[in-house]
Amino acid sequence: MSKLVLNTAPDTTPIVLADVKTHLRWDDAAGSDSFDSDAYLNTLIDNAVDMAETETWSRFIDQTWDLHLDGFPTEIVLPYPPTDSITEITYTDTAGDTQTLSSDVYELGAPSRVGVVRLKYGQSWPTPRAHADVVKVTYKCGYGTSGSDVPDAINHALKLIVAHLATNRGDEDAGRPSQWNPIDMPRAARVLLSQYSFRSPSP
Repeated sequence: MSKLVLNTAPDTTPIVLADVKTHLRWDDAAGSDSFDSDAYLNTLIDNAVDMAETETWSRFIDQTWDLHLDGFPTEIVLPYPPTDSITEITYTDTAGDTQTLSSDVYELGAPSRVGVVRLKYGQSWPTPRAHADVVKVTYKCGYGTSGSDVPDAINHALKLIVAHLATNRGDEDAGRPSQWNPIDMPRAARVLLSQYSFRSPSP
């Protein structure tokens, strides 16, 4: 069994308020004493990023995650590609003490930018205590530290999603069939994101 915990959140978003205002041709006068348009748009940006990252099963701006495991499998596949690097691997030994695994033991393979932690030649995993969450892999994922590091197609898709959310407040959802996809976004945005999706194809 495994579980993920966000260790360090990203410092920014791939697109920012100025990008969205330019795309929407948004007039700052749209705000008022009772409506903070900047705060509203920033919320839509955050929602768009969440939707797009869910759609692609990835993370865009660099962030650090802790993957907790009940032991050492043969290989450890790291969620939320693209994988950047492994910060450290720690484990609880049979005596109950926390140990940091030497990087001489393992390596990071990244086929198609999906991180896979595997043993180096001639190495073997140590024996951890037989208990839940005894192994922790801390790793960094994302395309980079700023929006300029994120592929242009992703950034454009994010602007399309923000525009969609800004102009569709939810009324159009009434009467949709129960099997409707809950991640509602423009088809153009989904097409742009598809080339950067790490989801396994449906059988």
